[in-house]
Amino acid sequence: MGIIIHLYYAELAPTLLKAIDRVPAPVRLYVSTDVEAKAASIRRDLPGADVRVVRNVGRDVYPKLFAFRDAHAHHDVVLHLHGKRSPHSRDLEKWLDQIMSCLVPSTERVQQILTMFASDPKLGMVSPEPFAGILPSYGWGPNRVLAEALLWERGWGRLPHQVQFPAGSMFWARPAAPQPIFDLDLPAEAFTEGATALDGSLAHAVERLVGVAPGVAGYKQVFVGVEGRATTRRKAAG
Repeated sequence: MGIIIHLYYAELAPTLLKAIDRVPAPVRLYVSTDVEAKAASIRRDLPGADVRVVRNVGRDVYPKLFAFRDAHAHHDVVLHLHGKRSPHSRDLEKWLDQIMSCLVPSTERVQQILTMFASDPKLGMVSPEPFAGILPSYGWGPNRVLAEALLWERGWGRLPHQVQFPAGSMFWARPAAPQPIFDLDLPAEAFTEGATALDGSLAHAVERLVGVAPGVAGYKQVFVGVEGRATTRRKAAG
């Protein structure tokens, strides 16, 4: 297994380290951050990790999906995490906690997710159920036009009317499922909107396309709720 983390907010490192501890070994850890000082600290704390300094563009979407796309081929299953904060809205303060409670709440729950992948070769992605605070904007919104422009003559076919995706861009995946995203081969220079864009940016469009990619690649996506609640299965859009 591989675990890919983008860590811009260094103060959230303890939260992510607790999550890593719940994933049964062996794992390979990949971490991106934006400056060498943070990278040096991460290397001291995680001496076996592949730590890379990546331009702070596209939020976590560019670092995890494109700066680390080469890492995916080395693993059967990969977990995507990042130090998520939403300082623009107090309603989203608990979003990271909710995602962790869906994807990595305990070693036992993680093992259940891994068993799902092992028992179903068509399972491509396991995503957290959407956080209640983002439901009003859970959909294409202004990002569909960007997505359609990005995919022009790329062979994805018609985009679904409604999109289901891992909001917050954290998920488990079989590397072949997001491969259509990797094939977009977007450079850092494509993400020009800056870190303050709340919606309608390239990063937001790609985040939604992550939910479409499994269907394009011939896989399905499953959504899981917080620990103790039943798993919700939804066919991947596309």
